[in-house]
Amino acid sequence: MTKDEQYYVQIPVPVPIPLKFVNVYLLKAEDGWRIIDTGLNTREGKETWNRAFSELGIQPEKDIVEIILTHYHPDHLGLAGWLHELTGAPVRMSEPGKKAALYIWDPAQPQAKETAEFFTRHGMPEHETRDIEQHMIDFMRFMTPLPPIKEIRNGEKLTLTVGEEHLPILTPGHCDGHFAFLGEKSGLFIGGDQLLQKISPNVSLWPNMDPNPLQSYITSLKELKELPIRKVFPGHGRIFTEAKERIDELLHHHDERLEEVLGYLKEGEQTAYEICRKLFSHRELDLHQLRFAMSEALAHLVYLEKENQIRREDDGTLVKFFI
Repeated sequence: MTKDEQYYVQIPVPVPIPLKFVNVYLLKAEDGWRIIDTGLNTREGKETWNRAFSELGIQPEKDIVEIILTHYHPDHLGLAGWLHELTGAPVRMSEPGKKAALYIWDPAQPQAKETAEFFTRHGMPEHETRDIEQHMIDFMRFMTPLPPIKEIRNGEKLTLTVGEEHLPILTPGHCDGHFAFLGEKSGLFIGGDQLLQKISPNVSLWPNMDPNPLQSYITSLKELKELPIRKVFPGHGRIFTEAKERIDELLHHHDERLEEVLGYLKEGEQTAYEICRKLFSHRELDLHQLRFAMSEALAHLVYLEKENQIRREDDGTLVKFFI
């Protein structure tokens, strides 16, 4: 451990989804501790935080000065409300991330219905879209209470650890408003879900969100490759050092996936659902995984469409893609 790294504490929080754990962080600065991401609002999540506070000698109501979210996905935001009530610390995230969080986690759940309708238009059978809609509604129990959220401006420097400022970097693609944080002296990178060592971060198309998320993700990866990142503290998996090599692997992965989609469309026009089932034919998908697989297939199809490599046919009820 270097002198810089002694101020970073990684805490794996269990989550009841296939990833099993999300990495959250406690960062120590002169004025106290900052939380980066939170986990889902579950009994196991709360027990993990209470155990971490006890082991580190942290008094939450006194020592936690800020709660910072890399993005609005539930495994990163879900316990923010509970931690805000426990500590009194403000919760902060990017402006587009806040906007998306308030829309997606609105108690009325507008995105659940809109996603079901969106998937139906793209070929998913209605019995599956109904189940996905209900699954999204049921997931709200892991998200409440939702805290008040303050914005972090893009480019605003934050002192997250002793003696070092961190630059928030907007890295869209995995989701709208995703922030990562780079230590200006140390090169330590708190990456959220932007860079993961063993798995490819999900890049998804959702209604009323980024209209070309794969293009956003590819652009943000290329921009990160130019930065002096020495070590990555990811949202899932192990801490790693080979940032540039991993970026190249992720770019290559999406090139291969785009070629795979084009290969399927050479067989004739197809819906996004048909493409999704072919892309993920090697896996048994539960509802959570099916939702993200479908939206990831759509992200690749829309990217190819924007690049004028494929076209769509839309009769107002069903959308099909073709070369």
